[in-house]
Amino acid sequence: MKVWIDQDLCTGDGLCEEIAPKVFKLLDDGLAYVVEGDKVFNPGGPTGLANFDDDQLDGVVEAAEECPGECIYIEPWFLDFSTLGNLVSTSLPFALFRKLIIYNFLINK
Repeated sequence: MKVWIDQDLCTGDGLCEEIAPKVFKLLDDGLAYVVEGDKVFNPGGPTGLANFDDDQLDGVVEAAEECPGECIYIEPWFLDFSTLGNLVSTSLPFALFRKLIIYNFLINK
């Protein structure tokens, strides 16, 4: 799985770092960034797409749900893009990501 943060929307609240400190980090500029191991993706945005381990998924999802700026984007690598067609570009706001997961589950039952 992959994740990135839109720093233009980040409120600097720090909830993401509290919830998933192995994936998110608040820097001196007051904004959150994603991390991959020791690497901090700064600048962030869609070019700062970081991989995270499956065992971090619950924390990343919770951080995205709790984020007041709704700035956490999760890369839906497992969706069937041919089935979803133009609904999916490369990464999605979390609210849309949830809907597509449900849609993908329903069509692949």
